[in-house]
Amino acid sequence: FIEGVVTTVDPGTHHFAVGRGRTVSGVSTVDVNVKSSPVAIRVGPAAVATARIVTEGVGAATCVAGLECSFTIKAMDQFNNWAYTATDLKYSVSVLCPTSSLRPSVLDQGSGVHKVTYKSSNAGTCVLTITRGGTNIANSP
Repeated sequence: FIEGVVTTVDPGTHHFAVGRGRTVSGVSTVDVNVKSSPVAIRVGPAAVATARIVTEGVGAATCVAGLECSFTIKAMDQFNNWAYTATDLKYSVSVLCPTSSLRPSVLDQGSGVHKVTYKSSNAGTCVLTITRGGTNIANSP
C-alpha cells in the first residue's frame, strides 16, 4: 500500500502522481478518494545499474572441456529489481584460459536477459570477465 500526497499531473487525462518514491517494481494498490478507487498501478523498474547486473546458471562458474557451456546475464536496477524493460544492452564477455582466450556468443533474449555460450577444449582455471560500457558487472573481476 502506498501513502502520500496525490497531485494532479494532467487534468485532461486524469493522471495523478503520488508523492512517495517506490523502490520495488510490481503492481501496487493506491487508495485515492475518487470514483473507482482503489486502482491497481504498475511500478516498473528503474534504469539498469551495471554494478547490480547478475549472472545465472552453472556456466558462469564451471564448465567441462569440449562441451558447450552457458549462462544468462540478467539486467537489474539499483534496487535489485529485474530490469525487464531494458533494451539495447551491450556486454563484452571474455573467458581467459591458461592456453587460450575465448570470445563467447552473447545473444539478446529480450526483457533485459542475454544468453552467453562458449566452449573450451582446454581444462584448467579460466577467468570470466563481463563488462557493460567498460565497467565490470557484479562479481566480474
